[in-house]
Amino acid sequence: MVLLGVGLITVSRGGRAAGEAPRIGDHWHEAYGVYVCDAYLPPFPDNMATVGLHTHADGLIHVEPRSTRETGVDATVGRFADGVNLQVTQDSIELPDGTTYRDGDECGGEPAEVRILRDGEAVDGEPEELRLRDGGTVAFVFAPADAEIPPVPADPRRDNGGQAPPGDEAPSGDIPDAPASSTPSE
Repeated sequence: MVLLGVGLITVSRGGRAAGEAPRIGDHWHEAYGVYVCDAYLPPFPDNMATVGLHTHADGLIHVEPRSTRETGVDATVGRFADGVNLQVTQDSIELPDGTTYRDGDECGGEPAEVRILRDGEAVDGEPEELRLRDGGTVAFVFAPADAEIPPVPADPRRDNGGQAPPGDEAPSGDIPDAPASSTPSE
């Protein structure tokens, strides 16, 4: 009888394991960047007041779940993207200002494609389902297929011996202005 009750509670919570990280009260960091053609765009504005998966305009996703909708398997790139009004699919990136980049659009006269990189490696699957990880990086890329993508500028591990920084310390380093060489879709 007890097992049946536990099973029903688990099912009613969408199959999420109780206590699966991140949990309410956790505070993680995952660096992010949006790379268009040949440079990273500036970080998104601070949206801390609206969601627990947020940024402080520092190039980091601050994972501080405020509700169970932001914990465990629900702490995803998609939840963060929703909070900053970024739309990312396997073949397009739509920025908060409505500028959209699609597979086949051009960068400097060359066809380009959308890629999602986790810790510098391409990932498959739906970007919105990608789970956030403490100390990792995620890059939303629109560039030619053969372009070498530099590390995310705000990678907190770069200046901390390969480890995520403690607390809320923002990383150092300049973030370049938006590239002038991109040709977004109408």
